[in-house]
Amino acid sequence: MNQKLQNYELVDKKKLKKLIQSEKISEEYNILSNENKSLTHEFKTLKQNYGTLSESYAQEVKSRKEYLNKLQDLEGNIRVFCRLRPVQPIDMNTSHDKSIPNTTKIVHITDAYSVKFIQQSDLSEKQFTFDSCFPESTSQTDIFSACENLLKSGMDG
Repeated sequence: MNQKLQNYELVDKKKLKKLIQSEKISEEYNILSNENKSLTHEFKTLKQNYGTLSESYAQEVKSRKEYLNKLQDLEGNIRVFCRLRPVQPIDMNTSHDKSIPNTTKIVHITDAYSVKFIQQSDLSEKQFTFDSCFPESTSQTDIFSACENLLKSGMDG
């Protein structure tokens, strides 16, 4: 009878262990289930936000193109820029008229849109007008900034 009692206690201990494990698993399941619900809700919210942001971005791209096209229409689609280049060492030795020193500049920027050309042969002056004039010290970056919108418009079609 003693052995039956011990067997019964062993069976009860095993059942008790299984019951405790079952409760732990049930608690973990509830926690994971709640986490899943929370993450699903967060995912839906993020998906809605993504849709809204995508629509806003598409509208902004469309607006940018429209404004750029309006700007192009106002400024004109063809532009003529003038950039003076620095005097090169080879230029110092190639004067056609020996009475004019080689260091004399024959092209001068008079304002942001005009260039004055002094003809070496008779020292007559001619004025030329452009959409923009850049002095010798202008960097490529500055020139690109001046025509960037025109390039973007061309790339956008």
